Amino acid sequence: MKLIERIHSLAFFYFPEERLSLVVEFFECLKVNTSVTTLEMDIDMQENMSNQILSLLVDALKANSTLLELSVVNNTIGDEGAIVLADALKVNTALQQLDLDDNKIG
Repeated sequence: MKLIERIHSLAFFYFPEERLSLVVEFFECLKVNTSVTTLEMDIDMQENMSNQILSLLVDALKANSTLLELSVVNNTIGDEGAIVLADALKVNTALQQLDLDDNKIG
């Protein structure tokens, strides 16, 4: 938690499935984050893992009031994932920019 307090921008390009516990921990920290304003996730993962991470992201977005920019390009997000993400954004009023390029929406 101490490290995330000093970071303003994060980019993730690969999450190995065996490290999912670290991802869970990161998103728990993001829920109470007061410093990270930009998050980029270009992971290109398998759909089952993408759904798990999207669920964690959605939970974090509902609680987070600091994140301003989110890029989730190339993450195998489909129509259902986009709807879940949109529902989270009804709660999150801080996010100003969202990039969903190269997903499976539509």
